[in-house]
Amino acid sequence: LDKEGNPFGIEGTFIDITEKYNLEQNLRESEEKFRSIAEQSLLGICVIQDDLVKYINKQFADLTGYTVEEVKNWEPGWFANIIHPDDRSWVIEQGKKKQLGLNDVRNYYQYRLINKSKKIIWLDNFSKTILFRGRNANLVTVVNITERKITEQKLKESERKYRNIYENTPFSVVLINSQGVVVEGNPKTEVMFGYKIDEIIGKRFMDLSIIHPDYLSTILALFKKFVKGEKVHRIDIQIQRKDGTVFWANLQAALMKIRDETYVQALFTDITKKKEAEFLVDEELKKLKELDQLRKNLISRVSHELKTPLVS
Repeated sequence: LDKEGNPFGIEGTFIDITEKYNLEQNLRESEEKFRSIAEQSLLGICVIQDDLVKYINKQFADLTGYTVEEVKNWEPGWFANIIHPDDRSWVIEQGKKKQLGLNDVRNYYQYRLINKSKKIIWLDNFSKTILFRGRNANLVTVVNITERKITEQKLKESERKYRNIYENTPFSVVLINSQGVVVEGNPKTEVMFGYKIDEIIGKRFMDLSIIHPDYLSTILALFKKFVKGEKVHRIDIQIQRKDGTVFWANLQAALMKIRDETYVQALFTDITKKKEAEFLVDEELKKLKELDQLRKNLISRVSHELKTPLVS
């Protein structure tokens, strides 16, 4: 101020904020790049900080059934409400640890989300701690794997049903690979052949002396044709147990694909009683034919002696 009290100059202080400006500019550019990538990504992406969803792309929002704006307006911690109750506690725990920047975390896991329509969605989750606007946050990326989970569940159910049938079937079921090596056998196999399963697994089936010597060549030819994909019919063969006793079995085989490997599934049915009955019938028929022939011979002889034609 001059003597009359009027201002005649300005005094000021200047601070160089170039570095701060550049940092803020770089941060804005970095966030812009992140948003551009996230919006074009097929993955669901969100950033959680202070239990608030600071960013979520449309792909993730669509999975929740809520709009992006609805998610952004959630209260702190409200994200937990869309996580399945059975998964909620440990998923939230992992999220909090990442927001705090702790190291004892799991980055990859799967969990269930319940969307706005109450539909359960399975997610493949990868999350990690990142710096978001200078502070720790949880970066979450997810993929919808619901269809895969449904397929896996159906496969497990199918395997369970097959296993139940396999374990309780009255037939001996032997699984043989393309090299002729036994890879599996059901409980009935032990009963029928007299071998423990551990005694036959890993060994070539033809080396086990299970097939009666009279049928070895037949079975070998059959196996070769079968592996080539040629149609093979059922066959009755004789089986030799571990103790040397012999019984009749009907062999039926089918090709199976397991994890891209081809196997022969051989089903053996004990038909000893059936065969014994057939032999008995054949024996009786043979006796009847012999008796009939004796009858005819007798009539012929008597007719000749009496010179009188008789009608049988």
